[in-house]
Amino acid sequence: MILSERAHYPEEGCDGGRERLPVKVFILLLALSFSCAPHGFAEEGYLEEVIVTGSFIKGTPEDTALPVDVLTRADLEDQGNPTMVEMARNLSYASGNSGEAGFEGSNQQLATLNLRGLGFARTRVLLNGKRINLDLNSIPRIAIGRIEVLKDGAAVLYGSDAMAGVVNFITRDRYEGFELQGSYQDIDGSDGDSNIAAIFGHESGPVHWSVALEWDQRTELPIRERGWALRPFAENPEGGWSFISNPGSYLPAIAPTPTTIVGGVRADPQCDLLGGTATGSVCQFQYTEFFDLVQDMDTYKIFGEMEVDLSDTATFYAEALVSRLETVQAVSPSFPPTLRVTPDRYVAPSHPGLIDLKVQNPGLFQDVGPFPVSAQGVFPLTRNAGVAGYLGKPIFNDLSTDAYHFVVGVNGTMFEHRVDFDVSLLANRNRYFSEATDEEVERMAFAIDGLGGPDCVPSQGTPGVGPCMYFNPFSNAIERSVVNGAINPQYNSAVANSPDLVRWLSTRNENNSVFQGWQVDASFSGDSRWVLTAGPVAWAAGMQIRRFQIEEEISRTNDVNINPCPFRDPFSVTLGNTSSLDCGDFQTGLYAFLAPGRDQSSQQDVWAVFAELNLPLSDRLEIQAALRYEEYDGANGSTLDPKIAFGWRTTDWLTFRGSASTTFRAPQPRALVGRNTSLQFIDVADGRPPLVVAVDALGNPDLKPESALATNFGFIVQVGGFTGSFDWWRLDVDDPFYIASGGQIMSAYRRNDCADGGAGVGTRACDILRSHILPLGTAPAG
Repeated sequence: MILSERAHYPEEGCDGGRERLPVKVFILLLALSFSCAPHGFAEEGYLEEVIVTGSFIKGTPEDTALPVDVLTRADLEDQGNPTMVEMARNLSYASGNSGEAGFEGSNQQLATLNLRGLGFARTRVLLNGKRINLDLNSIPRIAIGRIEVLKDGAAVLYGSDAMAGVVNFITRDRYEGFELQGSYQDIDGSDGDSNIAAIFGHESGPVHWSVALEWDQRTELPIRERGWALRPFAENPEGGWSFISNPGSYLPAIAPTPTTIVGGVRADPQCDLLGGTATGSVCQFQYTEFFDLVQDMDTYKIFGEMEVDLSDTATFYAEALVSRLETVQAVSPSFPPTLRVTPDRYVAPSHPGLIDLKVQNPGLFQDVGPFPVSAQGVFPLTRNAGVAGYLGKPIFNDLSTDAYHFVVGVNGTMFEHRVDFDVSLLANRNRYFSEATDEEVERMAFAIDGLGGPDCVPSQGTPGVGPCMYFNPFSNAIERSVVNGAINPQYNSAVANSPDLVRWLSTRNENNSVFQGWQVDASFSGDSRWVLTAGPVAWAAGMQIRRFQIEEEISRTNDVNINPCPFRDPFSVTLGNTSSLDCGDFQTGLYAFLAPGRDQSSQQDVWAVFAELNLPLSDRLEIQAALRYEEYDGANGSTLDPKIAFGWRTTDWLTFRGSASTTFRAPQPRALVGRNTSLQFIDVADGRPPLVVAVDALGNPDLKPESALATNFGFIVQVGGFTGSFDWWRLDVDDPFYIASGGQIMSAYRRNDCADGGAGVGTRACDILRSHILPLGTAPAG
């Protein structure tokens, strides 16, 4: 069964509404921060006048109308020099941050920041005020001077992806000297975590440069080292348990086509002994036994920056950040096949493994009517490797990330120091490589028929003779369980699986995803000649042009355009494993579990202009006003968004602040034209275990942008060494992007009785739902 749906929101980790009605978010935040001079994590900074995150007008964090928190280098050191993930996790107003495990399945889990739980795509991350599209762990910690967090929507100044706020990592300004750091954490059950970092900088005449180098290593922490992570099935049936196991369960049958079932499901007799759990007639397998809580991971980072004073009024600057992450991922020894009671999975009564199983377990099968035990075959509810591991181990996948970030620009003053300017060009490129291992459907079908193996030619071979081998899915092929160390008394070496056959059954496929882009920025600021009670009106203006590109390249074996169907050999039709090599719309690819993909690329161009004013109405009251015009290519249109904010210092110890702004966010290009295939657990029928089903998320060319109104109100209390802040905010989002899950679609499909012959067929609801499910009219339990 394939579910297909129109995509509303393809970016993983981004939350969306459950309805087409406007989403209204009401959150009350109370963030109290304690600090002691000379540094603290609060709206005090003890910093010279700088460009504050959230405004292109110079100021200091404590006198801005915006809710900006500053985390200094000393604060980071007081916290034990945390990783970027740990730092993000400690922010009280950030939630749903990802990246702790590095990779999950075959997908990289980027270390991201998710302010207010609105999704990382709505939080803008900057490096020295320039947008950065990198894993946070790519930034060398030793190079960070401070971190500024704007807890207010800043889309008017930074673009629509700053709806939830901005996090600006600022490096150590004009560092001189040499510093070397090292740390080691001893962790029970692993070889510990290590960090080595160095920074050195030098200034000679008009030139200053610095380079930071860092290496992080996290070593493997197997999940079995923590008892709380692996619980019995009775305590936590959803804790990594699968009813597709090895040893597994069996459904007695006489023939694969037409299917004739002659008994109920029964668990393998060695299920419990070898580390599974028999629940009724089903053998459960805890595949997470083979996982790591922490994976082996090495990260190499280099950051360099240079400044050249061209004159008294202009400085050239350049930045380069290069990083590489390498990890080895331990996963389940095999994936479960998504289709199980199909002709290609039928084990005939002549299979030597089945014959031996019946001999050693005479009560496992019973004569049924005219069908004696000797004539009964089975549909095995099994996977190709379970408690014995993949040749005794998990499967190990190599995964990596390469990231590049470059900036060149010129800043300074002009018109007799009345106007500050900054013009820059940014380019970045991220490449994500992942691999996964899965069994090929046709190879397993041949092996079940005794025609498997790297040197067997099925159309010319004899089952079980010479290079042609049987795959035995039963427990008598397992000598020892690596889960609990148990020795199998029913092991029979004569029907055991050859290591060469096991290796041949599964192949690896690779995925390369490249995200790259460039951006041109120009900003200008200064004081106007318009003077109010408390001083001149400050202004800023600027423009931005950016391009974002996505390219995805996958292995030929898993490319649905090259291998759309599970069977390629005409002899599969001869054997009856499939009726045709043409699978029509049911394009599940070569693999038993992993969904196929396709090479694809997309691009988006955006240009914008903005202006900003700061109005000092009095010594205690200031108003900030800003306006942004942004235009997207294609049919996404344009937007004009305003923002107004105020800061009112009522007393020396109490300051009120607030803001209101609108924003507009166009969908990324692959949300319009892309196609992403993933696997999801789907409840297909009441009382039955969920199935793993391939779900296609298709781009929707009619998808409209989302818009939002953001409001914020709060106050700051500063008494002695105590600083506390209170912020209330509200975000009203119209037409948010989101993907209706495959489970939602199937639930509605069942509820409306939309399968062939159902009462709902012909209704408008079923017409829509049936168009999302292939093959058309599939029964919910199909």
